[in-house]
Amino acid sequence: LSKSGLIKESNKKLFVITEKGKKYLEENWEADLGSVNQLKYYKWDKSFFDLLVFASQVISEKAYKNKQYLPIEANLFKQQQLKKWIKGQEGEGVNERLYFEWEKITAELPNESQELILAQLVGHQEIGMTLFQIAEKNNRDVILNYLLFKNSWHHLLTVLISDPSDYPLFYSLLQTQGNRDKEPSSQQTTELYKQGYSLENIAVRR
Repeated sequence: LSKSGLIKESNKKLFVITEKGKKYLEENWEADLGSVNQLKYYKWDKSFFDLLVFASQVISEKAYKNKQYLPIEANLFKQQQLKKWIKGQEGEGVNERLYFEWEKITAELPNESQELILAQLVGHQEIGMTLFQIAEKNNRDVILNYLLFKNSWHHLLTVLISDPSDYPLFYSLLQTQGNRDKEPSSQQTTELYKQGYSLENIAVRR
């Protein structure tokens, strides 16, 4: 990027975008990343997604009464935690309920964004794709594909947290992750950012 003149090194040993870089983005960047919220979700977004995919696999295999499968989660503690959670779900039809919640929450996204989420799911006779495979399939840059996934997933997390009663299974599983609050120092950064402090001033105060 530096050799191409799209970014340049400042006197603070930081890189900043150039006018040429800004023009390049205006002409070539069409992605909407407006839902990405690393300040709020960065510590647990991926771990919750992995847990939800794992839960979907186990519940799917359970629905087909299949016990001969390789779980995507190798950690025995996490396997036991999920087993305990599944046993704690009231009533029958947990498979149908989970399917319904997946269908409902992903309907919040356009079709292309839905694929980024749903193509990764694993279930009975279903092998999920990796983000790299999805990028290759769509002839899309791997990093851009990752950012688009983050954007889609953060949007769905916002939907879930704002209306947990609409997604009782998802929210119940989210609660098993325990305390998701960031440490005090990170909370301080968030508050200063919200108050309009620049990155330089935040760094000084921290």
